Amino acid sequence: MLDLILAQQPHAIALEEVTAATLAQVLADPRIQALYYSSDSTGATFAQTYGVVVLVDKQVSSEVAFSVVKLPGPMKRSMIYASFKLNGSIPVNFGAVHLESPTGGMSDIRTAHDNQLAYVLPILSKDCPNSFLAGDFNFNASEPVHWERRQLAKNGFLDLWSTLYPSDPGYTVPESLRYPANRFDHVIASTSAALEPRDAHIIGTEVIGEWKGQDLCPSDHRGLVVSMNVLDGGNWMQDMLEQDLKRIESEKSK
Repeated sequence: MLDLILAQQPHAIALEEVTAATLAQVLADPRIQALYYSSDSTGATFAQTYGVVVLVDKQVSSEVAFSVVKLPGPMKRSMIYASFKLNGSIPVNFGAVHLESPTGGMSDIRTAHDNQLAYVLPILSKDCPNSFLAGDFNFNASEPVHWERRQLAKNGFLDLWSTLYPSDPGYTVPESLRYPANRFDHVIASTSAALEPRDAHIIGTEVIGEWKGQDLCPSDHRGLVVSMNVLDGGNWMQDMLEQDLKRIESEKSK
């Protein structure tokens, strides 16, 4: 999986469900040591036996500050985010998160996600015009998840896959014997006129073996890669937010 990720030459990476042993393997790779800053070196930021990790390309910024924000909720997870200046001038916050996993009824998880997004998004975007949050949000983008999308829009954030490809579900978890295909994994953003999404694609779809009669891929969740353009101006974000709110209201009425 690390080879797949590094082949994309990403400026920032969000890793999910990383154990201390996996983190040690990642940080032992000479490519990571040479090219990336890491938000954690030992697993100290993990509340459970696993957590999220952010890596930032050293060539993007000479200085990176990492912050930890505890999420509300019984699973005691955290948002980890990096603050840096892209190309030395464009301020960016890039975060990784793993929202609450379903442990009760749908009303419980909706409330948990709503509370967590309402808490972390203002922190992530405070005093920073270009904020990104990536990870397993534990809600399926192919379902009518108006509560989460409304929370994103209220805080000035858009789901970048849906923005680029509104008619493509972009499944990051394939269909299995137990579950239908879905998209739990997202990259959301609130950006200034300086940054605009160019494209997105999914990696890690190749079959590398078989397990219990099913195809085995590098991970049970596919990787999501988003590319941005650096612009001189424009107002694409406000226009897209207005369109997204209209879509939410239209879908609610169906």
